[in-house]
Amino acid sequence: MRKTITTCAMLFMTLTIIALQVARAAPRQVVVVVADGLSPQVMELGTNYVKYPADEGNTSAFDTLTAKAKAQPAGAASLDALKGVLKNAAASGYKTGLVTTNDVTRDAGTLYDAAGADAKSLLNNPQFDFLGGGGRQNFGADVVQGFKQGGNSAVMDVDTLQAADQDVKGRVLALQSDDALSYALDRNAGEQGGLSDLAALAIESLGKNNSPFLLVIHDSLISKALDAKDTPAVAGEFRELDGIINNVLGAQEDNTNLALAVLATGGTTAPHLAGATPAERANTFFILSGLPMSFAGAGNTLKGANDEAITNFITDEYKDWKLTPETRAAIIGGTTTPEAAIRAAYEPALQVNYEQANAQPMAYTVGLDIQGDLVQTLNNWANTKPGG
Repeated sequence: MRKTITTCAMLFMTLTIIALQVARAAPRQVVVVVADGLSPQVMELGTNYVKYPADEGNTSAFDTLTAKAKAQPAGAASLDALKGVLKNAAASGYKTGLVTTNDVTRDAGTLYDAAGADAKSLLNNPQFDFLGGGGRQNFGADVVQGFKQGGNSAVMDVDTLQAADQDVKGRVLALQSDDALSYALDRNAGEQGGLSDLAALAIESLGKNNSPFLLVIHDSLISKALDAKDTPAVAGEFRELDGIINNVLGAQEDNTNLALAVLATGGTTAPHLAGATPAERANTFFILSGLPMSFAGAGNTLKGANDEAITNFITDEYKDWKLTPETRAAIIGGTTTPEAAIRAAYEPALQVNYEQANAQPMAYTVGLDIQGDLVQTLNNWANTKPGG
């Protein structure tokens, strides 16, 4: 009888220890990256671009991510499926934040389940701890001043964002563009901070004193670039996203409480490398690596340009552009747009086609066990109070 009781007691203790271990395994801090348009085809193009030239030992964080995390069903094809997740996390005791390439009022309304909320009501919402992205035009000076007077921080320009000695306190509003953020390649570093800059500040701010938090990072620009079939923009956006993933994976090495979830929404348009040989594919990335701005950005730069401005652009920016006198005259005369002329010169050489696809949304997680699908897992986690 005593042996039976002892065995039962040991079994109970073992189960209790296992339960405690499972409870401790739940992360206190979660970063969720929602990448609109991200698919295996974009990853192939992007990782090759990031690693070019291959003989220099360049690496891609997505290689590490896909090696560590098995792709699983996401349960969502857009940010909308996460409706209310930040509101729920805040109610459970987590600090919460949003960093987006969009106007923050657009995405915050979804994640905090406050559709139609204007800038002032968002700032008065005590549930958010960090809002970063675009939409500065919606936040008047009086509204921002009132927010700061409440003991909070407003990071409304790139100089403040990049200040090494900045001391953000309270809740943080960090807006870097009047509307949506620019493509990474087209961003003027002296005028606008990027998604990666905002993400780094958000993680630092939310994670102070090992505070539990949920941060959602939303990149809508890959999808925008795919719709425009703007290959330099697609590659540049992937590089920025790769940098964000790299920073989070690096932080996990010193912080076992930090988890990463990446929602690749997939989509119906995907890039295809048409080069048949390794040399042809290498040439694709050689050309891409020399393009300092998107096709759209290059076209906007040359709108209304005269002969001298075009010459300077070729000298300083698109240095390998073989512009014929006829095309130059057509640009100056307004019979062809600069973007159309640039695309006609570069797209055949790049050999990147855009095809119909059926890329399903997938989730990649490190440090967060998916139960069911990603959306279900995040909602369950957000509705559970932080562990010790």
